[in-house]
Amino acid sequence: MNENILNNSNMLKYYKNNILGPPLYQIEQLLDLRKLQNKYEPVSSNKQIRTIIKYSKNYIFKEMRSKLIDLFLKHININNSYEIVSNMLTLPLTDITFYRIIGDIIKKEEKYKSEKLLNTISHRDKKVEMFINVINNIKDFRVTQYLDYGCGDCDVTGKCGKALNLDTKNIFGADINTWGGYNDKTRNIDKINFVNIVPNKPLAFDDKTFDLISCFMVLHHIENLEFCLQELNRIMKSGGYLYITEHMVTNFMEKMLVDIEHSIYEIAYRNTDDYHLSYINKFYHWTEWIVIMDKYNFQYISHNNLNYDILEQNDPTKKAWLLFKKID
Repeated sequence: MNENILNNSNMLKYYKNNILGPPLYQIEQLLDLRKLQNKYEPVSSNKQIRTIIKYSKNYIFKEMRSKLIDLFLKHININNSYEIVSNMLTLPLTDITFYRIIGDIIKKEEKYKSEKLLNTISHRDKKVEMFINVINNIKDFRVTQYLDYGCGDCDVTGKCGKALNLDTKNIFGADINTWGGYNDKTRNIDKINFVNIVPNKPLAFDDKTFDLISCFMVLHHIENLEFCLQELNRIMKSGGYLYITEHMVTNFMEKMLVDIEHSIYEIAYRNTDDYHLSYINKFYHWTEWIVIMDKYNFQYISHNNLNYDILEQNDPTKKAWLLFKKID
C-alpha cells in the first residue's frame, strides 16, 4: 500500500472538511505522535518491555507502565499477580525470558474453571454477538453470502454464519494454509466452506460474490495490504458491507504493547520463540483506516471501541470495530 495517503498533508486535507471524522485537533495529535516513531523497538530487539518502562517515565506516556501490567494480568490469575508482575518489571529481564516466566505461571496456575461466575460467556461468543449486533442494525440489509477473511480455525466463522441464519453453502472462510497453530488438522470446516489463500494471488471467488465480509484482527498481519483490499473490493457486491476489528495504535509505545500481546501468545502459550521472523505488524488508528479504505471504495459507516465486558474501561491493546460499505 502506498503510505503517502497517510502522510501529514493528506491526513489534514482529508479531515479538514470531513464531518464523519474526529475534530481536527485529534488528527493533529496523532500526527504529532508520529514524530516519535523512531523510538520504536521491534520484536526482534528483545527489549520492548524495557523500552516501555523507560519511556513511561515521560509524562506523555505515564500510563503505559500500568497498561503493560494490565496486559500481563489478562493472562495470569494467581494470588498477588499484580505484585509479581510489578516486581518482575524491576528486573533486567529480556522479553523472551519474561514471556517464558509468564508461560510457566500460566501452565502451573489453577484456572478455577469450576468456579461459576456471573454471566460467563466465552471470548469468541462475545466476538460473534458484537458482530451480529452491528450487522443487525444496518437498515434494509439482508445477508445472502458471507465470507470471514482470515478465519483461523473457522470456529467463529461457523458461529457467525449460523447467527446470520445462513445455510452452510453460503458461509465461507478463507485463510493461508498454516498460521499461529491453525492448519488443515485444527480447522472446524464441517459447517463452512473453506478456501485457501495464496499470498498475492487472486482469491478463488467470482467478482461480486459476497454482500458481507468480516476481518477479525487480520489486516494488520497482511504484508500486501493493497492487493488484499483490492481483492476484497472485487469479490464484494455493490452496497455490500465490510466489518473489521483492529488495534487502535497511535504511537510507538502502543505499537510495542500490541507486539507484546502477540509475543505472549506465541512464546508463553505456543513456545515459538522465532515467530518474529515472519511477524507483520501494520497497525493503524481508526482515523487512518477510514482514509485507507476510502481509496478502495469502502465508505466509512460507523465504528466503536471493542469492549467485550461491561466492566472493561481501557484495554491495554486498544481495539475497535469499523463498518464500511462498498461504493462503486
